[in-house]
Amino acid sequence: MSGYGISRHPWRAWPAEKRTVRHILTESARMRGDDIVLTIGETRSTARELTDRAARTAAALRALGAGPGDRVVVVSPNRRELVDLFYGSAWNGSVFVPLNPELRGDPLRHQLRLAAPAVVIADATTASQVAAAFDVLDGGDAPARVYIDTPPLDAGRNAPETDADAWAGAAVFALAAEGIEPEAVGPAHTAAVLFTSGTTGPAKGVVMPHGQFWWWSVIASEELALDADDVLYTSLPLFHTNALTTPLQAFAAGGRAVIGPRFSVSAFWERLERAEATVTFILGAMSTMLWNRRPETFETARTARIRRILGPGIDPAVKPAFEDFFGVRIVEGFGMTETGVPLYTPVDERTVGVTGIPHPDYEVVLLGPDDEVLPGPATGELALRPRRPHLLAEGYLGNAEATLEARGNLWFHTGDLVERDARGYYRWRDRLKDSIRRRGENISSYEVEAAFRTHAAVADAAAIAVPSPLGEDEVMVCLQLAEGASFDADALLVAASEHLPAYAMPSYLRIVDAFPLTANGKVSKQLLRRDGVTADTWTRADKGTRAGTGTRG
Repeated sequence: MSGYGISRHPWRAWPAEKRTVRHILTESARMRGDDIVLTIGETRSTARELTDRAARTAAALRALGAGPGDRVVVVSPNRRELVDLFYGSAWNGSVFVPLNPELRGDPLRHQLRLAAPAVVIADATTASQVAAAFDVLDGGDAPARVYIDTPPLDAGRNAPETDADAWAGAAVFALAAEGIEPEAVGPAHTAAVLFTSGTTGPAKGVVMPHGQFWWWSVIASEELALDADDVLYTSLPLFHTNALTTPLQAFAAGGRAVIGPRFSVSAFWERLERAEATVTFILGAMSTMLWNRRPETFETARTARIRRILGPGIDPAVKPAFEDFFGVRIVEGFGMTETGVPLYTPVDERTVGVTGIPHPDYEVVLLGPDDEVLPGPATGELALRPRRPHLLAEGYLGNAEATLEARGNLWFHTGDLVERDARGYYRWRDRLKDSIRRRGENISSYEVEAAFRTHAAVADAAAIAVPSPLGEDEVMVCLQLAEGASFDADALLVAASEHLPAYAMPSYLRIVDAFPLTANGKVSKQLLRRDGVTADTWTRADKGTRAGTGTRG
């Protein structure tokens, strides 16, 4: 195994006051100078260029009225300027707030209002929706409006030129001719606010200090056993911590990072080859899409450089075959914007269905009712505490109630139902709010969904609880059928019954053309639960059997 190993990264010797995003950049520039360390699209940057651009971006932000502590909102798809604005904000002592470029209407208004920015930056793809929501910032000192006039990384997504007219009068974003000296900030100062998906209510802004980004870089590079030969590739959006921290992880390892176009099943492996990537990142849905649309044959020589893929949430039933077919190894873990990555699977172990073991910088427990700590093998809510200062987020912007609720009894409550086995390995089971209780049994929606995805007719599945006339819940599965597939309830139930106990078998099946999504692209079970049993939902006639005839409509 290459890399520094757990708890052995040399940056751990840094004095505490240097654990900031700015010091990551300056240390990289000192050590690597004119080495290429970051590629975004076709643009390649040396370590020294990144610090120069950060200083010049900071000067531009000062000229726009954003000083230390002020928030800089950016609503844009992936592009070089997003990275400049993150590093420039860190240099300036201001706070970077990237918003999902798909946001519009009230969700966008909510995040703009909460951010209370000094500067709002949009481009041709987002100007109209930002302008339409800008009324929430009227009154008092209006933020500076700024327009990015270069094409984003996915240039094909450019909106019509008329969208730019909605942002008429905005200053055009440009780096200053000369940079400024860095603001004196420490690990406790806020570096960014990133918004959660808001699956059960309005999105919450996670307040992330500089120290959290620094620790994320160090700990992730240990967990992935990164070294100077690594090239980290991401196609994920920069309003997520995963992509935003990817270059920092590479800098911590002495390697380099590549930010590519947004994820495409057909182009994924080719882009990894072209980037000479050794490490990449995929979410659960991405691995499902890659597997379901795999070619008949695949030449594994194409992936010979790929040392590992971080792919949390991959279907355990698919993982071994996925690894063998594509010639890769997938490591898993558990991470949140609020916490970093406290659980990881060792890179030298081939695991299936395992979320991981705790990194030593976290105290990790499972909690039962009334927050009592569960000993030994158990299933409960995953909770944790940091063993290092500024390892976790500070809380939720403008939401003290949610901040205190998440930290009940001095534990950070993840809201995830997790199982720990006798070896101390953890397995993710469900989100607590998504778990289903039927006739005294707790049912994992994740396991129900996985059972239905085994059928070739199913493209995707989402299991939810709906009210039962007997009290507690009934199980309902919403299904998106594969292209050209027809709905055969009995066949689906028989296939699922091979993997599920009788009490977990659904009473209702509902076919949807597409799942409603949150702003971050996750299935909105909140909306599915709100719709409940619709007129076109198929209902099992005998809810007590493993399969059976039913009615629809």
